[in-house]
Amino acid sequence: MPCRPDASRPTGLRSGLSFLLLLLAASFVQGEQDRTAQKKRQGAFLRDAKLCAECHEMEHEAISQGVHALVPISRGLDACETCHGPGKKHYDSEDPADITQPAKLGQAQQKALCGGCHAQQIEEHGGPLAALERAGKSCTDCHAVHESKEEIPGSEDLKGFALRKDADAKAKALGLGKCLQCHEDKERSLMAATHASLLTRTKLEDGRDWSKEKACEACHGNGEKHVETYGLTRFITRPDRSKDGTATCRSCHGEVDAEFFHWRPSGRASKDERRKKAWFGPLLGRSDGRKLRCTTCHSVHGQDDPTLHKAKPRPTTRPATQSQDSHAIDTSLDGTTDPLACARCHAPAYRVLRGTIHAQLADPMQPKGKGCVSCHPGGGRHAALGGRKDLVLTLTASPAALQTASCRSCHAKDRKLSGFSHGIHAKKNITCLHCHSPTAAAGKTAMRRDAEKNCADCHKAVAMSFRHANGHPVGEGSFGCSSCHDPHRQKRVGLRTARTASKRCVSCHREYRGPFVFPHHAMKGEGCLACHEPHGTTNPKLLKTKRVRQNCLSCHADLPNFHDQSQGSVYRNCLSCHVKLHGSNRNRFFF
Repeated sequence: MPCRPDASRPTGLRSGLSFLLLLLAASFVQGEQDRTAQKKRQGAFLRDAKLCAECHEMEHEAISQGVHALVPISRGLDACETCHGPGKKHYDSEDPADITQPAKLGQAQQKALCGGCHAQQIEEHGGPLAALERAGKSCTDCHAVHESKEEIPGSEDLKGFALRKDADAKAKALGLGKCLQCHEDKERSLMAATHASLLTRTKLEDGRDWSKEKACEACHGNGEKHVETYGLTRFITRPDRSKDGTATCRSCHGEVDAEFFHWRPSGRASKDERRKKAWFGPLLGRSDGRKLRCTTCHSVHGQDDPTLHKAKPRPTTRPATQSQDSHAIDTSLDGTTDPLACARCHAPAYRVLRGTIHAQLADPMQPKGKGCVSCHPGGGRHAALGGRKDLVLTLTASPAALQTASCRSCHAKDRKLSGFSHGIHAKKNITCLHCHSPTAAAGKTAMRRDAEKNCADCHKAVAMSFRHANGHPVGEGSFGCSSCHDPHRQKRVGLRTARTASKRCVSCHREYRGPFVFPHHAMKGEGCLACHEPHGTTNPKLLKTKRVRQNCLSCHADLPNFHDQSQGSVYRNCLSCHVKLHGSNRNRFFF
């Protein structure tokens, strides 16, 4: 029988107890909602973003349009489970507690999770990171992973030089001291570069007074709104990103000779245009879509500015492109590049190399630890000049011959690859990267399996034949395409090739290897392939025809007279007498 409340108790006490119970219940429910699995835990991975999209369609669409779009499709990463941990259990149970939700992790755990890819960005955080951590702020308080680029504040609203004049009138200049509260390293880097005069001079070229307090805001605009919004990019100017960043530089460097380095002659100019010297076209802001700015070559904060070098760069009609050969790439700085320097900008790609066949290239302690420049020549110059893509060789966008040459720079001494340049794959411009992934797991067996996954892309008919009822067990155990085929050697034709193939057959089927006193005459011709389909077929024993008799008659049509072939005759079954078809040591008729 349920208890009734005592009417003699004070009403305030009853209401207070009720409120306490409701508060405890609410906290319990809230605790149930906030619990989440940890990132580092045991479990099976799905590694398929499409499976996650079955339930999380909106999140999948948002991430595919944002800054993390490459995470679900990058080879070597775990798709959505890169951040959310192994998801097989969650996929089966649909329980939120079986998957990691980074936004619900603690501050330290979340920082470690994001730092797997963004360690450098966390280290060089644009704002007062220590103060934010003391206030209990985490990465997801400001940053969203499932967010399209258009939703990120300031992503498409980078304030240019022309727009800044109006914005500066509405914002106050704060001076150098305020900027250095968050960007203290910028003063040191500025003093080491060609713009150190911004902190030392007292006069401009036109005679106007100058104070170092104006140094930052001369290029970046008045910073009041930028500070009030805790560092939003949209309230400050970035000359290296804004469309009219060149105008920012020209406001001080109007005297720069535009014809020596920054303009180029046009080969299509008429004689009259040449005579009037009107045949120069601008490199900066050119109409062909190339986003070349002053900051493409010049560094404001740092020593990588080419004007600091003693030898001036020679004028060129166009930058070196990836469609050119390797001689167009400057490799002079590759030997001085720290193998770990690439990780500062390409942390996800660098992370993928761990545990792979090329992991030793990224390890400076290994004898072959030359770093990314081993496969990407020009990486030294690429890093020194701020990451210009045209200065480094990207193999996937290069001609087949250049890709092969890059791989052979390390693998040339491998005897198994000696015949590749004369093989059928090389003649059809099939390169190493068509079959081999640079991030394949370490070990010969793992590397071979990774490569054989791509065989079906070109040999689709052969791949289908393995699905027949009778076929070689490709993909089972250690058996694969390369067990019979050498993809790095020249393809041979004729009877000699068939006999060579038969040697591969008997390497597994040793009971038919011989030598026999009376071998089957087929071994002098097509060998095993005279009767058997090597890949797969619907016929038993991989025979070319459904019945053994039909196979035999394809070569032995001249039967003796006593071999009655009428219906029901015992001679219709060849195997009744000739039982040793592959060879015999006792009877030349294989009895």
